[in-house]
Formats: sequence, structure tokens, C-alpha cells
Amino acid sequence: MKKLKDYELQRLDAHRLSVETYEKLQDNLKELDVELQNRTLNDHELMTIYNFGYTTVEDPEGNEMATTRGPVIMMLDPQYNNGIYILRNEDNAYLLEVIKANDIDKSNLITQITQTMDNLLSQVNVGDLEIYDLTQVYAHLVVNQVIEPLSKHLFPENELKQKHFIDLYLPRFMANATRYYIGDSSLTEEAVNCEPHAAKLMIEGGNGFIPHPEDGYTNSEEIK
Repeated sequence: MKKLKDYELQRLDAHRLSVETYEKLQDNLKELDVELQNRTLNDHELMTIYNFGYTTVEDPEGNEMATTRGPVIMMLDPQYNNGIYILRNEDNAYLLEVIKANDIDKSNLITQITQTMDNLLSQVNVGDLEIYDLTQVYAHLVVNQVIEPLSKHLFPENELKQKHFIDLYLPRFMANATRYYIGDSSLTEEAVNCEPHAAKLMIEGGNGFIPHPEDGYTNSEEIK
């Protein structure tokens, strides 16, 4: 995983749109009353895009795409998300505006993984455990299988920031899981996917974000 400073000199590969997709995108932008801009994105915009896990988008002729509301972006890896978005900055808060929603169906993949994990866990006898015991078990499972690997991906060389990320993002992840299960229609794929990267920016101590992690831990912990 590249550090923020590495992106000052190196651009990540952009996704170039086909003529058909570009024409549909133009139609969608007209419906949103948004105009395309002929400009090059600055370094700050690029670093923000990359740190949210996205990359830039090019038209069929290879021109970088931006709008009057912000740059046009897609996920770095579009294998399971081919949505196209505008990265907007409203009063120093970033949000994604959908131009083209993701239309890749992952339901079969999710069902298969869920069934596999469910079958494995059903072989473990938990009959002697109380609810508090199960709370501990599944807290460790969520952290070990989801949150901790994500923290190591975002901060591969800093254990303190990994710990801070776990403390910050775990409650949010559990809240999103609950909202999904109860059918909260306001929960969006784009917002959930951005949250780990937003937490990373917060931990890095940027202006307007929460303090740098050194401020919240004891001096006895080594800062790498």
C-alpha cells in the first residue's frame, strides 16, 4: 500500500470509458444538471481520490474527467463495483454523488460465502456459552477476519495507527451491519465502501479531522 506522499509524483491508472458508456454518462449528467469541465485535476484532488480507494476516469479520447461539482471517479478495482461517481467537497466534508450506479450483481457470491462460513461455524459446539460469551467470540471473529486485516492494509508499517483504526472503525462497521440486516434503505454501498478510507484520513490528522493517534495513547507505546 502506497503512502500518501508517494502519490505526489505518481498517478494511478485511470479507467477509460467506452464510447457507449461515455454517451450514457453525458445523458445522466444532463439529468443531474451537471456540466463537464475541461481541466486537469490538481495533486490535492488526486491524493484525496486515491486515499478513498478510487481513481480518476477518462473519456474515450483519454481526457481526465471532472465536473462543476467535482472530479469523476471509479473504484480502483472495478471487478465488483463499476459505478461512476462525482467526488464532492461540501464544507470540507466529502460525499459521493452517483452518476452511474454499480450494476454488478454480487448476490450469488455473498450467498456462497455466507453459506460456507455458516456451515463451518455450525460444526462448533457453543451450547455451553452464554450471550456474553458469544459476544466475546464474535467480537474477536469480526476484528480478526475483517477489521484487523483492513487496518494492516491501510497502515502496514504502523501498529499504533492499526490499533487506532480498529477502535475507530469497529463500531461503525457493526452499526452498518445492523442497518443492513434490518433493511435500512438509507444505507448505500458507496458510503460504506468509503468509510474505511475516511477513517484513514482522520487518523492521519488532517485539518478538520480527529487528532493524530499519538494524542490519544500513552507515551509508553512506541510510535513507528
